Amino acid sequence: MTLHTGFKGAWLTLWLAKLGARVVGIALPPSTNPSLFDQLDLAHDIDHRVVYIQDPVAVVSVVRETRPDIVFHLAAQSLVLRGYRLPLDTWSNNVMGTVHMLEAWRDLSKPGEPHETRRLALSIERLRSRLGWTPRWSFSRAVRETMEWYRASSEVTKKQLRERSLSVIRDYEACCAQEARA
Repeated sequence: MTLHTGFKGAWLTLWLAKLGARVVGIALPPSTNPSLFDQLDLAHDIDHRVVYIQDPVAVVSVVRETRPDIVFHLAAQSLVLRGYRLPLDTWSNNVMGTVHMLEAWRDLSKPGEPHETRRLALSIERLRSRLGWTPRWSFSRAVRETMEWYRASSEVTKKQLRERSLSVIRDYEACCAQEARA
């Protein structure tokens, strides 16, 4: 996974680790202090690598060594104001970071290799238009849940924060299970 140290990446890392997945993360150190990644103490649960997504040699090296079955490529500079201030950096991170990951995946899929990584390019719009997908939580509920999580997590220990985060995941899974039975 790329950018496992970011907010969304930390959530996905926690969820995958909870499900028993072997998670290898490549990213720069967290850019915020505190960071969810550090607060959940995720570096101890996964194979955490400090790698710059714009370093093609380092990216290919990690992918060759770890031979992932599935890759979640989350690394991107998505802050609009920063993008305006640093457009070259933003385009370089977003475009070339993706190019380096695609090259690394392609390298794993050479003929004669016993390994074949499955690559999916996900798009919410494609999920909606082709599969009729809709989010399980409304936007307002997702914002409310996020705000409640922040309020409840503002001054707690790492262990309490981790348990609170796992509780949110369990609540979401229960919501999904109820909808499946309905």
